[in-house]
Amino acid sequence: MRSLKKSLQFSLYEYFHESDLAAIPTKSAFSQRRNELNHEIFIALNDQVVAGTYAENRLRYWNDYRLLAIDGSTINLPHSQELCDEFGTQGNQFDRYPMAQMSCCFDVLNHLTVAAQLTKYSVGEFQRACSLIEIIGDSHDLLLFDRGYGGLWFFHYLTRKHKDYVIRLSKSVFKGAMDQADGSEIKIIDSLNADARDSFKQHQEVFVPFKLRLVHLTLANGEPELLATSLLDTEAYPDGLFKDLYAMRWGIEESYKQLKCHAELENFSGKSVESIYQDFYANIFTENLRVMIELDANEVLERKNKANKYEYQVNRNLSLGFLRDNVFDLMSSGKNYRQVYRKLTKLFQLSPIPIINGRHNPHLLPRIGTRCRFFMSNRRAI
Repeated sequence: MRSLKKSLQFSLYEYFHESDLAAIPTKSAFSQRRNELNHEIFIALNDQVVAGTYAENRLRYWNDYRLLAIDGSTINLPHSQELCDEFGTQGNQFDRYPMAQMSCCFDVLNHLTVAAQLTKYSVGEFQRACSLIEIIGDSHDLLLFDRGYGGLWFFHYLTRKHKDYVIRLSKSVFKGAMDQADGSEIKIIDSLNADARDSFKQHQEVFVPFKLRLVHLTLANGEPELLATSLLDTEAYPDGLFKDLYAMRWGIEESYKQLKCHAELENFSGKSVESIYQDFYANIFTENLRVMIELDANEVLERKNKANKYEYQVNRNLSLGFLRDNVFDLMSSGKNYRQVYRKLTKLFQLSPIPIINGRHNPHLLPRIGTRCRFFMSNRRAI
């Protein structure tokens, strides 16, 4: 939870030296004890944080829906034969290296990672998405997906699970539909072509006719965009809602940036399978713990900055550093945890950043001299 990014022996010294220098354990002793820790404790802690945060009834919803984005990403692992055997490898004709897949179900309005999974590299994105949907259960959710998830069998699966969705489509799903004018149409899927039948069979999905809605949009750059959704009521959900609605999916990309860049998720502290799982799920738990404290800090910032031009929010990178320095005190301080929590809430309010809606930064072409591993705007706080 404190994020072991420095030398292990130095990290042990940092933590134990305040009590007794003679009590500082060796790296070997720490690693042996660590192997006895089951990573599922972090999954259980994360479930408690998520459930407790939702129970406070102060979170944001979209038309009474919990707005969840599901997406996946690859994870680079340390070089280890044990990890190659457990997770699989990826590479080219010259070299192969261990890789894993991660998928998250992310509340884009409240910045909570509702569920997360780390799997073998060979596990497909559809399989991981279905597994996350099983985890979140029967809650009233609207799921957002990028175009990699466009498939008739998947629309059918979501309909059968009573999950509403908005999914961006590629040109190949409904051929010719991309070129139609802005607007929407209700399609009744009552038959399948050969390829679709094969997909249903492959995913063990028994076809029953169903309806979906296609929403045609034109982006600011003039490009057409096609969305598939289960929200069939055009009066309750007019076409004009969907551009901004789908844009909220970007929150999960920002979440991955937070985990990979600021929290250095791929900077693992061990080469055993258990240590990889520990680091992954501890990062997910710590990030949600940070969000829980951020909610309180943002409420204070909102009251303080009512007269300002912009709303302000907690600096996520800075707050992560504050939490990592105090997380063990927060988790182990017994009756004094409220004091640590109040301290963190005040620290989180330092150097807030303005919320500027509609800001767009154009993609810049590569320039000579910009190839570097460290960027001024991404300095870490851990």
